[in-house]
Amino acid sequence: MMSSRSTRQSLLHSALALCLITLALSSGCGGGGGGGGGGGAPAAPNNSPPSALVSVPSGSVSGNVTVDVTVIDADGDPVDLVIEFSPDGVQFFTPQLVGTPALSGLTANSAGVVHRFEWDTVFDSVGLTMVQPGVTVRVTPRDAGALGNAVTSSPFDVDNVGTPATAPIVTGVAPQFGPTGTIIEIVGFNLGDDASAIGATVAGVALAVLDVVTDTTTSTPDGNPSLLRVITAPEVVAGSLELVLAGTPLSTGATFTAAPRITSVSPPGIPEDGGVHTITLRGSNLDRGAVGVVLTVGSVETPVVPTAFTADECLFEFPVALVPAAGGSIVQVEVEHDGGRSNPIEIVHSDSATTPLNMAPIIGSVSPYQRVAAGIIPIDFTLFDYGTDVASVSIAYSVDGGAPIACTEAP
Repeated sequence: MMSSRSTRQSLLHSALALCLITLALSSGCGGGGGGGGGGGAPAAPNNSPPSALVSVPSGSVSGNVTVDVTVIDADGDPVDLVIEFSPDGVQFFTPQLVGTPALSGLTANSAGVVHRFEWDTVFDSVGLTMVQPGVTVRVTPRDAGALGNAVTSSPFDVDNVGTPATAPIVTGVAPQFGPTGTIIEIVGFNLGDDASAIGATVAGVALAVLDVVTDTTTSTPDGNPSLLRVITAPEVVAGSLELVLAGTPLSTGATFTAAPRITSVSPPGIPEDGGVHTITLRGSNLDRGAVGVVLTVGSVETPVVPTAFTADECLFEFPVALVPAAGGSIVQVEVEHDGGRSNPIEIVHSDSATTPLNMAPIIGSVSPYQRVAAGIIPIDFTLFDYGTDVASVSIAYSVDGGAPIACTEAP
């Protein structure tokens, strides 16, 4: 028979165990339970990734192909789509969709919302020379919180044999001005892939085709249409840009304007005296594009904002503290604009404390710099000498860039 003391201990232990169980339940032990005083809001449900179904015609198709995409999202979130096509199941390309439809922020729900697209297979040069079998379309959905799985359509054949290829088209040219060596990018479709078969001119002046670059995100699977052409622009030439592709002229709709050109700088030399000096550049088209001035000493370039400029004149303040000119330094000045720079011109920056007693004179500018009528030709030049010494000059000419020939001064 159990003693009364043992009975009381047993009941106490049972009560303690029941209390511990109750405490564990009320404290929310386990995943998702609230802590502290309890009563916390339940955690928000996880975002469900979107999914998609893609439907295409079966058998053999041509021209524009209808692509139906069913977009499913259990949370009803807006969904973005990436649509691609593949001619062989290995390489995937961005299709040319008719009408440039929206591919982002598309409506979706748990039952699925159908969005229809039209793919221009002729523009993408699919099946032009022979029937292309096994073409597929791949769709990848995503919402703001999750990326869905890619889904691929059933294969179908594309037969555009005998259909004329999409004509070449230029969609952009930039920049449309610049000195010799400026990089000009011509963007378009179906421009060919043979650099030797591409000719480019501005107002009849030939440009050099430097390279052919293919943008793999938008080029067609046969590799023929290329989106980028890189060429050099001639200096100070204005007129329309024309392309010739395999002997066929192609208008680009782009018109080149003359590049900025510096013809003189005043003064052609300045001392290091701690003051602020205003430099005046003169030339043509100095207001072309976003004008700036670049000063170069050695290999160090420093941009300077002009204080004023017009088409023919550009003024800026020379920052004398910029150049540690022990014994004098040559500063190269260029006008900078969208897409390139003008021709350079030089000024002398001299340290008055260390400048040699005799500093060589400098020619700041010479005109004319372009072809003039035959006969007596006036030649103007700017002569600078730091010590204001008397200087003599010799003037010579060359007809072919070879050895100079002394000019005969007119009476």
